[in-house]
Amino acid sequence: MTRLTAILLVILAVTTTSLSVQAQPDPSQPYIYYYSQLLGGLIIEHPDGTDSRQIAADVIPPNMSGLAGPGWSPSGKYFAAYGIPSNDDSARVPYLIDTKGQNQAGWLHNVTVTSFMQWSPNGEDILLIEGVYNPNGLRDAFFWVIDVGHNQLLADFGVNLGGSSQRSEILWNVEQGQIVFEYAADLGTLQYYRVTMHFDGTILRQPISADEFIPQTSNSNLDTDEENRISPRGTYKAQRYPIARLINTTTNQPLELPRHTQGTGCRDYLWPENEAYIITLDGTALTDGCGFPALGVTNVQMTLWRELGHCTGASPCVGWLPQQVNVNNFPLGTSKPVQLDPIKIEYAGQIQVYGIDPAVAHILNFHCDQNMTAVLSDMRTHATLYKLNNIPCPYQPDQLPLPEKGFDVVVAEDPAHHLLATYSDWQGYGVSIWMLHDGLYEPLLKLNTQGLTLEFTDNNERLRARNFNGWKIYSVADILATVNTPK
Repeated sequence: MTRLTAILLVILAVTTTSLSVQAQPDPSQPYIYYYSQLLGGLIIEHPDGTDSRQIAADVIPPNMSGLAGPGWSPSGKYFAAYGIPSNDDSARVPYLIDTKGQNQAGWLHNVTVTSFMQWSPNGEDILLIEGVYNPNGLRDAFFWVIDVGHNQLLADFGVNLGGSSQRSEILWNVEQGQIVFEYAADLGTLQYYRVTMHFDGTILRQPISADEFIPQTSNSNLDTDEENRISPRGTYKAQRYPIARLINTTTNQPLELPRHTQGTGCRDYLWPENEAYIITLDGTALTDGCGFPALGVTNVQMTLWRELGHCTGASPCVGWLPQQVNVNNFPLGTSKPVQLDPIKIEYAGQIQVYGIDPAVAHILNFHCDQNMTAVLSDMRTHATLYKLNNIPCPYQPDQLPLPEKGFDVVVAEDPAHHLLATYSDWQGYGVSIWMLHDGLYEPLLKLNTQGLTLEFTDNNERLRARNFNGWKIYSVADILATVNTPK
């Protein structure tokens, strides 16, 4: 038995023991939930990463730009959203899961494009889906009303909208078993209609005048006015810029909020009722220069800072778990975060790095060799340095953790533990960790960090990953402890 094998067996034994003792829910801490770009599905945990569990990893895939839709149902038994793929913005598949992460209404996979989802506002788990399930057919759009608890399609209305996408707000009347909305169809001329969809399946469509038609107002994923920066009880006010600060409204004492290492400068906030924590949404202000949100969570003492990833929009990508959702219905949680956190963050003053610096980073080229094996080779000599397993050649860029064939990759090697760390800013979903097995590097896990420069330090006990605003530092022991943990 090699020394490395012995170390791994000890780590695995300790890890297995710790995971078998499930963390008990702490009623004094709220729960966050968020979509993980690295792992897929939803992660539900305390803000500090304890009592952590992942659901629906086999339903909601990783590497999407984000989620949109209504989120948790009125009863708290279901979660509904549609995905926003990074490589095809038009293909928006709906997802409907229960609190165990199990897929509901499997026939929804027939939907090609989802444009709108909404739960009944009356406390019933009735879901409206608007979309397209045959983009090339004459049936341009559909509206479905679904009784989720009974897996039943209550009403179905299909319509050819022509070149128009105008619709009114949806008016719900669950007591009378119906919804009502208006739409405009551009079929040479604009024609306006009012539609009543009864839950017994009958549909009534009536022509209306242009004056009667009231289009829906713009629906932003975020509340960007002043209210979402005031804590629920009014104890704190969060400033967004030029410097992100938290101000006690009684003492007027300011505290500087943690900076996100990935360099975004505009912020919005989501508070829980107990005011003890804040979800930060960096890059969400409606101003020039602010991109899609980088998600984080901190506390009002500024002693906690965790970076959760990225997600287009905000809700339902991240939020505080609603009161109607019973945590006991989820799988049991673990004491450590499912998505591996760094052990330390080192900021680099006010100097930002905006991309990979070839003079600093160790960069190799990724390609498929003549034997159809994925390899990383020296940029100058073209010599193969590392062979990668579980990557089919010819290369399929939408299925793999590395960038498109021929792109440059930042690489760091830990020969003591047979690890490889790689990163490319082609999509920037995170640093990939690989482990050597029989001459090939197998994918082990992904880290929630950029890797503009990567280096193993401290006798290969730490991995340092450069972000725009500084370094995230990971423990190699924590990385090795995930060897038998599926990702």
